[in-house]
Amino acid sequence: MRRLRTVGGLLGVTAVVLAALAAAFQIGGLAVWVPIVTTIATYIAAARYDHLVIEYLRTAQRLQHLRQDHLDHPTSDPAAFVDACEAAISVENQAWMARWNPPTHGTDLAG
Repeated sequence: MRRLRTVGGLLGVTAVVLAALAAAFQIGGLAVWVPIVTTIATYIAAARYDHLVIEYLRTAQRLQHLRQDHLDHPTSDPAAFVDACEAAISVENQAWMARWNPPTHGTDLAG
């Protein structure tokens, strides 16, 4: 994730620099590269989020299954249903947070 962010950011900066140089010095050859670099940067940025779609769909499926199970068994404990839903959402949130806050290597968290 960090590499993709870095590459995407560098390509974005490159596109801005190419556009500025092309405009300042009237270099048409550079101007041609601006949309190409911008498209690649956009593709990289979008690719970072593809895995999130899969995980969100998996969580939604889990929640739909829990809902259907609760509807099929109306005598079941409502608190257990809510707890199961919260657990499914919590797992998703933990995975999301783990990706955005990677553990620091070599750091002793206990002391």
